[in-house]
Amino acid sequence: MITQDELWKSIIESMFEEFMYFFFGTSADAIDFSREIRFLDKELAKLYPEALQKNRRADLLAEVRLKTGEERWILIHTEVQGYTDSDFALRMYQYNYRSFERFGKRVVAIAIYTDDDPNYHIKAYQYERWGTRLNYEFNTFKLLDYDASYFEQSNNPFASVMQVARVGLQYKSIKNDEDLLELKIQLFRRMLTKGFSKNTIRKITSFIKIYVNFADESYYDLYEDKVDRIDKKQKNMGILELTREFDKQVQQEIGKKIGREEGREEGREEGREEGREEGREEGREEGREEGAIQTLQKNILRMYQKGLDVNIIADLLGIEEEFALIAIENQQSETNS
Repeated sequence: MITQDELWKSIIESMFEEFMYFFFGTSADAIDFSREIRFLDKELAKLYPEALQKNRRADLLAEVRLKTGEERWILIHTEVQGYTDSDFALRMYQYNYRSFERFGKRVVAIAIYTDDDPNYHIKAYQYERWGTRLNYEFNTFKLLDYDASYFEQSNNPFASVMQVARVGLQYKSIKNDEDLLELKIQLFRRMLTKGFSKNTIRKITSFIKIYVNFADESYYDLYEDKVDRIDKKQKNMGILELTREFDKQVQQEIGKKIGREEGREEGREEGREEGREEGREEGREEGREEGAIQTLQKNILRMYQKGLDVNIIADLLGIEEEFALIAIENQQSETNS
């Protein structure tokens, strides 16, 4: 089995640009991502050979080129779930001064805490004795300090990775593999609505699959099967066809919710008109349907913003979760624009 340390290292390396923008924001604009990003495993081993003995695979050192041509070293350290280290702050400081001593490089450092201890959040290495004082501060991100909605609102692909990790903190409340499977599929569906590239989707899909382990290994195959079926359905239909299918289901709900009988009576009355009215009637009907669809989509978004899960909204309205997710994304896009 792949360890969480190895999984974190792999996903950070494969999505490094997205990682940098998620944690460093516009500061990452200074990096020339068209240039090769070098991951300095050998240099890291020279900086901290003790790490090899402790099997620390999540530590990662990257060399980037800025748009000015300058080199910059970036140290990324992840504290995986359930793991704390009393020497952690000292080690972060040692990475910094040893890199300068050995290679003439100072590192930009960040520690990502994915543990479930609310009291564990080290932000600096501090030392003071007889008037000598040292305070080395580094960037930190405590996963436990953010709820799922924080990551849901971001369009950065690495936010989906962090959302999976955030859900992983709730694993103790998940009673069985069936619930865990449903949760992973829900995360996969939400990711699909973000419009990521196929390559990015593939990477995050694998992260979702492995990050929290199933007790019964057969559920990995079930996960793959469900993902393949959802993916094939989306590819076969395409986003336009998927939206049209959604509109059909919405119209069915409209008939139930806002008066199916009135709609039929109105249709019969209008049907008595001669052919000369047909074109104009089609336009009016499309306008009424579009307005009703928009109303329902807005209602779906309101329900979601009030804290209802997508699967609950879908059950209440009798629609597919994919269509509810599309409605939410459409309305959020309109609001943002």
